[in-house]
Amino acid sequence: FRGGNQNVIATIDSKKISTQEFVNYLQRLNLNEEQIKNLPKTDLMEKILAEYIGRKVMALEIEQSGITVNDNSLRDIIKNDKLYFKNNKFSRTEYEKFLLESNVTAPTFEKNIVEQESRRQFLSSLSGGITVPDILVENAFKKENQTKEIIKIFSKTGITPKEINPLFEQLKSSPIKQQIKAKNIITRPHVTMDHLLKASAPLAENVAEYPVLVKEQAEIQMKYEGYISKEKEVARKAEKLETVKIPADLEYNKLNSLSAEAVEKLTAISPKTIGQASRISGVSPSDVSVLLVFLGR
Repeated sequence: FRGGNQNVIATIDSKKISTQEFVNYLQRLNLNEEQIKNLPKTDLMEKILAEYIGRKVMALEIEQSGITVNDNSLRDIIKNDKLYFKNNKFSRTEYEKFLLESNVTAPTFEKNIVEQESRRQFLSSLSGGITVPDILVENAFKKENQTKEIIKIFSKTGITPKEINPLFEQLKSSPIKQQIKAKNIITRPHVTMDHLLKASAPLAENVAEYPVLVKEQAEIQMKYEGYISKEKEVARKAEKLETVKIPADLEYNKLNSLSAEAVEKLTAISPKTIGQASRISGVSPSDVSVLLVFLGR
């Protein structure tokens, strides 16, 4: 990504991300007082920003892939979730009870479902989990191959200290002492593909004929490869949690390691699976871990 003026924190494929957007995201994280106090002293802010940019990158990828979740699909997802069932069928009352207990509005909750389902479809398409329409395959096939070719070039092309250290000095980044592959250098904060193409004539010559959009796509994949892999793993684990059933008679108040809020919410809502439990506001990842340990998973 590329920084802009003080009101723009980053630009991805010409889409500007404002400082206010990031501030709003920070506020939604509900950081505790200690975390807020230590933000300037730790790398937490950098990690949060990297995660936020990563999410924006994935949202852009989803948009470019043509993946959408329409109103009918959203309705089906909600109506088929047994969390909102009563007498073996969907209950609007149970759904509204869930929203009330979770202290969330329907538009906000349903927007979150759409985002989660879009990410699931995107990550599934990356791993071959769904059938992508032919027109998308035709449009993306050449771009995907060219993107892989650029990444391969960056993986094989070395950058010498003489070529890159002047840039690192400007960016106040640690210099290198020996030749390093371009793919490893581009993952550094504030280092862009343009920087490397200006530093290395052989690298610039090898990718000169590729379209700008393909080069941008390759840059995004190299910079956020770790994040995308992490998201795929999160999606895989989330899907697995849907198969872990919770006994209907489980007495949550007897699980001492659960937080008080989790006990209250889980008792009131009585989720049928760990996946459902994990989506309840007030049930933290550590609470989910406690349930998994108790159920022997």
